[in-house]
Formats: sequence, C-alpha cells, structure tokens
Amino acid sequence: MIEVIPFRAEHALDIEIRDISQEVGRYVRSEPHLKAMEQNGFGRTAVEEGKILGSLVFAPMPWPGVVEAGLILSPDIERRKLWLHRIFKQSIDSFQRIHKWHRIQCIANAASDRNNAWLGALGFQPESVLEALGPKMEDYIMWVRIRKNDL
Repeated sequence: MIEVIPFRAEHALDIEIRDISQEVGRYVRSEPHLKAMEQNGFGRTAVEEGKILGSLVFAPMPWPGVVEAGLILSPDIERRKLWLHRIFKQSIDSFQRIHKWHRIQCIANAASDRNNAWLGALGFQPESVLEALGPKMEDYIMWVRIRKNDL
C-alpha cells in the first residue's frame, strides 16, 4: 500500500535518485537545502512498503506567492508512475490554491525529454531556456505554473 507522508530531509538521503548527475545530487542532498524544505512543511513523500518512491518539495522565494518546486524521484516510480503523477498533481493544485501561490517554478535539464514531458503533464508551461546553467554547462528549461485570476 502506498502512503503519502510529510517530507523529511532524510527522505532525499534514503533514495537512489534517478536521472541525476553527481554534481546536481550534491546540491539536492545538501543538508541546509533539505532542512529548509522540511521546515516549511510543504513537501510530500510517497512511500510503499517502507521504500521511498519520491518526494515533491517546495522552497518559498523571497517574495510572497512564488515558490520553487522540486521532484526527487527513485527509479522505483516506474511501476507506480500514474499513481504518483495523480497524487503529485493533486498536491500541487491543492498547495497552490490553499497558499495562494501565483507562481510555481522549477527547472529541468533540457536533454531530459521524459522529465520535461512530465512537467507539462503536471500543468507547467515552459518559460525560457537557461543556457549553460548545469554543472557541466548543460541547458535547463524553466517551467512555470501561473495562476492570476482564481486565487
């Protein structure tokens, strides 16, 4: 049975993260970064039989209504990807409405067709290409979900 629990910093340390370079992994798993996301209380983790499938986390930006989103995913999500997609989309919709976030943004490596397609399916729109942003000068895409009228 899959359960969704509040995100804790150790969740990101307890999973093998899919599709991630060592350089990006060091940033994603940095303790100050993870503790900040745990303390804000917005993250959720999907767990099945004690194994973490993935986490959805949000980091508030310095101005109200704007957050950075991140997905920390295990290779094990492949067998549960539809369920995980549905629950993470519902969580994003709910958090955006409840907390009156008018902008949720996240980035994905431009070379990752799968990750970019999933962000589109989660309701994000591509906003811009961030050239040479990655640790090996990879391009990234900035994805956004904007809500102006229905908050």
